[in-house]
Amino acid sequence: MLTKTTFDQLSEEQQEAVKLIEDFLKDPFKEEFVLGGLAGTGKSYLINYLYQNLSMPLAVCSFTNKAALNLRRKGIHSAKTIHKLMYNAVYNEEEKKWKYFRVAELPVSLIIIDEGSVVNKILYDDLCSYGTKRLIFGDNFQLEPVGSNPNLMENCDFILSEIHRQAAENPIVQLAHGIRNNMNIPSKFNSELLKIESKDKLNHFLQENDYDIIICGKNKTRHSINAIIRKKLGFDINRYINVDEKIIALQNNKENQIFNGNIFTIKDIAIYLPEAKRAYVNLEDEDGCLYRNIYVNLTFFGHDNKENAPNKDKKLINFDYGYAITCHKSQGSEWESVLAVDEPVWGCTPERWQYTIVTRARTKLTYLI
Repeated sequence: MLTKTTFDQLSEEQQEAVKLIEDFLKDPFKEEFVLGGLAGTGKSYLINYLYQNLSMPLAVCSFTNKAALNLRRKGIHSAKTIHKLMYNAVYNEEEKKWKYFRVAELPVSLIIIDEGSVVNKILYDDLCSYGTKRLIFGDNFQLEPVGSNPNLMENCDFILSEIHRQAAENPIVQLAHGIRNNMNIPSKFNSELLKIESKDKLNHFLQENDYDIIICGKNKTRHSINAIIRKKLGFDINRYINVDEKIIALQNNKENQIFNGNIFTIKDIAIYLPEAKRAYVNLEDEDGCLYRNIYVNLTFFGHDNKENAPNKDKKLINFDYGYAITCHKSQGSEWESVLAVDEPVWGCTPERWQYTIVTRARTKLTYLI
């Protein structure tokens, strides 16, 4: 965890960014400042500096639960998701459940947003509606957000470009920047932090190693890996879901504060109706928060439905298994240990896709090409 940092301990580039941010905060006519930077340029370090030193009411938030948790681990104790910042929970005694309502006002003078590159236009418009100053940090080489794109990282007010020494010595960061600079990825590499192997060895790595998450490009690959992992973990594969299974949300449901890409663990199955492909479950997110009596659509577990339409029942939420996820679903989050499967994805620039998938690993990466 970082301790309180003095201005002199920042790099010259970070000091320049801070001075520009101070000018922005003094400007009564400017609501937004966007700061970009690739992996290893100290964006999180700078957010922590501002959090520790700015003498004004502020909120620090990010798109995903995982990213907010990472910020708290780095010393930003009040960090939360953007959704939790903007919505309040009220318990309805008659219906015996929680309901969520958009906050009318935010008691802060500044919103600091991490991982701004994955914020879509709908969420961005909600943030702008408060009229509160916004300081947005993001990686300007990641993939575009899922959904409509507000293009936040296209016109940054300042871009951090200096790779800090500790990050520069990390082979994962070296690989990410090599991809950014059109370097050919080596066919084999083996270190404590980074292992590069052939995709032909996928089954071997799935059986012999444990990872916090597995990231791939195609849904076909994702379904295949999820089936292998479920069998490896000893779950009853004849059931759609079991207690302790990891699942991922496929859609937004503001009433329950569940959003597309959120990953949960099933803590209890209250009602299981396989014939109707429905279940009521209690979930725990990656932050340890409990979600009770969630109405789960079992239709999508293990395969795609090309005729997917919005559920007529607003309470019903689409999920799938969450052991392996696509790169697009992984945006905005980091995990300690990642298994990445490189495969071409239609519509994506290969370098940006590879860069995004590599930078999801914070400590260890096994990269299969």
